[in-house]
Amino acid sequence: MSEDPLEPARGAGLLPPVQVQERWSDQKKIRWNVIASICAVLTVVWGVFIYFVPPGGGVTTTAGSSGSTTVPSPTLAAATPPLPETEPPTPQGIGTCLGVSGPVACDLEHRREVISTTPATCGPSELASYLGGTAGGDPLRSSISVSASDGRCVVTFPASVQQSMRGALQRAEGAFLRLCYDNRSGTPLEVGCHDPHTHEVVRVDDPGAGSAPGCDAAAATFIDATHDSWGMDLMAAPTTIDGRRACLVRPRGDRVLTSTLRRVGTHTLPLASL
Repeated sequence: MSEDPLEPARGAGLLPPVQVQERWSDQKKIRWNVIASICAVLTVVWGVFIYFVPPGGGVTTTAGSSGSTTVPSPTLAAATPPLPETEPPTPQGIGTCLGVSGPVACDLEHRREVISTTPATCGPSELASYLGGTAGGDPLRSSISVSASDGRCVVTFPASVQQSMRGALQRAEGAFLRLCYDNRSGTPLEVGCHDPHTHEVVRVDDPGAGSAPGCDAAAATFIDATHDSWGMDLMAAPTTIDGRRACLVRPRGDRVLTSTLRRVGTHTLPLASL
């Protein structure tokens, strides 16, 4: 049978065994050269990173001949819990001073103070106790008011103050709160006893109160001195204030009082000539 001219001769196109082995060796060399090149590149990159990013963070940049400058790496801020939508209300205990929008330091101007956290009992007795006096025995200006709100009993003063008025009736500044009248114009005008005045109220009894000591005795208790020590300069007399029995004291002659008579004792009376 004749051979097909299109069929390659038997054995044609095959490399001898020696040539196959040589080509395989060349391919292995190429692969190892590529791996070695990659390793060399990685080594260079790592060296550069170590040089420019020293331990401790930051990037070191060259600053001319003066040395190098380390730029700190940015740090992530610690996560903080979200703020509540509304802040909890500030506790307002007894003695809290209140400004227009809420509690303030008592050395700032204010007209209101918390005198009790029991609004069910919010009246003259609580007010007198907070101010350092006694109900009836330390008459107060009618422009001083108390009101209950938000679980508190709050006093409102007739003018702004810049200190706590807690216990003020035991101090000189308490004269601002006491009830006095100025009658020099012919019409009694209610004033604080820190201003010049012609009369000071030394006692007020609640409606329906039983018998009370006479006005001389009430004045002696208020002044903290016997009648003999002040009777030549002052006189006490009964009166009525808003339907309540009261006692007041006025100077004898053409004189005025310049401050309160409360606890003056045997000291010089606060008198001045008209």
